[in-house]
Amino acid sequence: MQQEEARRKANSFSSVAEEFIARHVRKLRSAADVEATIRRELISRWGEKPVTEISRKDVIQAIEQIADSGRVHIAHHVYSYTSKLFAWAIARGLYGLEILPCAGIKRSLLIASRAARQRVLNDAKIRALWMATEDLGV
Repeated sequence: MQQEEARRKANSFSSVAEEFIARHVRKLRSAADVEATIRRELISRWGEKPVTEISRKDVIQAIEQIADSGRVHIAHHVYSYTSKLFAWAIARGLYGLEILPCAGIKRSLLIASRAARQRVLNDAKIRALWMATEDLGV
């Protein structure tokens, strides 16, 4: 009974996601943002659920809820992180996962395309730009 509970806990989404963060995400330049997004959007949603029980429907619902809340940019990131996390877990072969729940899900059908971001410089950055270009003589 205790062994079964320990195995179930080791194969929970949160355990697998934390392992993914430790072994893969922390090597990335954007590690802090990716880690925070995985914890906020995925672990909080699927936490103790066995990783093998997360379905396409679960993934679609999560992505659509994020997009519907007006966070389209985050929804695109979450789709990518979810896909990478499950592919990584399958490649390791340790969690009993054999099917990628994201397979066949077209991002463009779930999420509107990303709008071009607009960069607005504050006064300090405009001043720095002027000073940096002052000697160019343009």
